[in-house]
Amino acid sequence: MVDPITIIELGAGTGYVGIALAKRLQSSCTLVLTDLEDVLPLLEKNVRENKLLLKPQDIQDSATFEPASFLTVSSAMEVSHAGAVVKVEPLSWGNSSHAAKFLSQGHVDYVIASDLVYFPELYPSLLQSLQEIADLETCVIFGYKERAAWKEMPFWEQFGRFFKIEVVQIQNKSMQHKDGEEGEEDVSMGIFGSEEGAYVFVAKKRRDEDILSGVDDTLATLIMMQIEC
Repeated sequence: MVDPITIIELGAGTGYVGIALAKRLQSSCTLVLTDLEDVLPLLEKNVRENKLLLKPQDIQDSATFEPASFLTVSSAMEVSHAGAVVKVEPLSWGNSSHAAKFLSQGHVDYVIASDLVYFPELYPSLLQSLQEIADLETCVIFGYKERAAWKEMPFWEQFGRFFKIEVVQIQNKSMQHKDGEEGEEDVSMGIFGSEEGAYVFVAKKRRDEDILSGVDDTLATLIMMQIEC
C-alpha cells in the first residue's frame, strides 16, 4: 500500500504547473493549489476545463475551511481524477491563519514554489509562509527563473538562513572520438535548466539550534555564484 502524500503549491496562478503535476501523480496523493482569493475563480475554471471530476469536500474539511462569500461553493472544492486528488484553497503569503488551516490537516510532504521570486516587497511574506508550512521533513521544490540577480539575491540569502538548499543537477553524456574511431563515454554533471536560465532548487528546513548557533548562511550566495559560472 502506497503511503498518502500531501503537496501544496504556493502561488498556483492559472494552475498550469499544478494541473500538469496532478495528472502524473497517483490517487494516494493530495495536491492543494493555492493563491489569493480573487485568483481562485480562474484557477478553479482551469481545473474544470482540464476535465477533472469535481466532488464536494467532505463535512470535516468544509468545517475547517470557509470560502469567501463571493466565491461559489465549489471554490472550497476537491477534485478527483485518475491521478491525484486536487484541492483549490486560498493562501495569502504571510497569513498565519491560512497556514494554520493546512497544518491542522496534517503533515505537508512537499511544497511547490514555481517562479515566485520576482517582487522584493513580497519576499518577507513568502518566506514567512514557507517557514510556517514546512517542517523538518517537508521538501520545498523551487522553480526559479533568473531575471535580476541583484534584486533576487536578498531573498535567497534570507531563505538560506532557514533552509538547506541544493541545486538540481543533470548528468551530461558525450562520446569522445579519436582518429575517427568511437571513444569512451564522457560523463559530466551540469546544472539542470542552466541553458535556459531556469533552475530547480530542493530545500529542507534547518533545525532551530542550527539557526541560533549561527549556521553558515552563505550557501545561497555560493549557489548563485555556481549558477553564474
